[in-house]
Amino acid sequence: MQGVGSGRRTSMRRREDTVVAAAVVDTRPTARIGAMSVLEKQWPTWQVFSASSEEEFGRLAGEQHFDLVLTDLHLQRNLDGLDLCRFAKRSWEGTSTLVFAEDQDPDTILAAITSRVVDGIVQRTACVSSLVSAIASVLEGYQAWRFDAPTPGNALPNEPGPADLTRRERTILVLLCRRWSNREIAQELHLAEQTVKNNLSTIYGKLGVNGRTEFYASAKGQDLPIYHVSSEVISV
Repeated sequence: MQGVGSGRRTSMRRREDTVVAAAVVDTRPTARIGAMSVLEKQWPTWQVFSASSEEEFGRLAGEQHFDLVLTDLHLQRNLDGLDLCRFAKRSWEGTSTLVFAEDQDPDTILAAITSRVVDGIVQRTACVSSLVSAIASVLEGYQAWRFDAPTPGNALPNEPGPADLTRRERTILVLLCRRWSNREIAQELHLAEQTVKNNLSTIYGKLGVNGRTEFYASAKGQDLPIYHVSSEVISV
């Protein structure tokens, strides 16, 4: 099921060259990094912030007006995505909110749609183009409800399913997509650099590529499924 609501929330359109301040709020590091990657690549002039907790988001909110808040319906650590959206709507006039949904449970989706604080929902397994389209829609004042799954043509050649990559490998893959060096990945995940190198070799084998250069060449121009917006808890 896929759809964009026909109703407009506001008559004001944002210009293409408007600098948007966006907040990505998620307790899972892979989800945060992945969503930020999409925003930074698609809209390089935007100001993109991230928060891993309610307290961190609260500190950011005290210093910055956010035009877009991107979060998840199912946050961990007793956080509720709808509560964050309510806070955003109360704090800033005209703020757009978009949430990820891990499943299509009717009650969960209905609660979000009828909450009046969520402007759009994107299925967590959706491809990047669906996320980008939904973000553009909510910033234009439309509602966006996207529950489409990625199609085979949108995936990397020989792409393994999520179960084929371990949690650590999925996390490293996210950072690889951000073009982080082995040293940077090791520092971020508190691993030995050789461990990262070994994990990358395994990842390349599972993806059917021979190293970074071939990985980036294979990924260029592809609409990849959002590995980095995984519903799993990432632990290394």
